[in-house]
Amino acid sequence: MNRIILCGRLGKDVDFKNVKDTSVANFSIATSKKVKDQTYTQWHSIVVWGKLAEICSKHIGKGSQVIIEGEMTYRDWEDKNKVKRTQAEIVASSVEFIGSKPQGSQNQQPESTGDAFDVTDIPF
Repeated sequence: MNRIILCGRLGKDVDFKNVKDTSVANFSIATSKKVKDQTYTQWHSIVVWGKLAEICSKHIGKGSQVIIEGEMTYRDWEDKNKVKRTQAEIVASSVEFIGSKPQGSQNQQPESTGDAFDVTDIPF
């Protein structure tokens, strides 16, 4: 089984694009844990496709708190120097907005919290 659930905050606004006949949104979230007096933060790359990508681009931005559910994938490519690179990404199937967006962010967030969007609820 390949299932990941993360709760964290966006590090920057959503990067939204239309690719061929669908939409894609990319963003990263930070998760933290505290051990004794030290806080450890990890960054996770998130990819969202289709209607859910459009919803994310409109309603979340830098500083937004979300719960992501999806699966871990790995993408390989060659950079401009012909060096093979691998990127770990979480392809989200569900994004839940659990906190209000900090003031000054580009995108607008619904005033209510807990708005959940699940890719299985969206007709493609």
